[in-house]
Amino acid sequence: MNEVILEFLFYLSFTIGIIGVIIIVFGVTRSVLSLCFRRQTEMCFPHARLLLSSHIVLGLDFFVAKDIIDMAFLVPEKTQWIHLVSLVTIVGVRILLTFFLLRELKDLEKEEKEHGSCTLSSSKS
Repeated sequence: MNEVILEFLFYLSFTIGIIGVIIIVFGVTRSVLSLCFRRQTEMCFPHARLLLSSHIVLGLDFFVAKDIIDMAFLVPEKTQWIHLVSLVTIVGVRILLTFFLLRELKDLEKEEKEHGSCTLSSSKS
């Protein structure tokens, strides 16, 4: 029974990590497409950064959840302290990165509201 639970937790952790990767890859794709298919104005680059940053923040949240599941249930007890220090360091860096990305997101959203978003290249001139 214990092995079934551990195997379930392993696959759950793996799936959460994959979801985080998919979210970040989707954000990269979306922001690159946003840059490629929009008119060249000042606001295109900040708009693409806004798209990318929001996806990175969400992806990082999934990675933190995966690391917590790994640490709590899947790490052997004899190496748990080493993994705990590693987890605290990684989560700390990710939290700082998320904090600064969220701050930048707020600034970009405010700037986009003030100046408007860049328009699609297929729209009227």
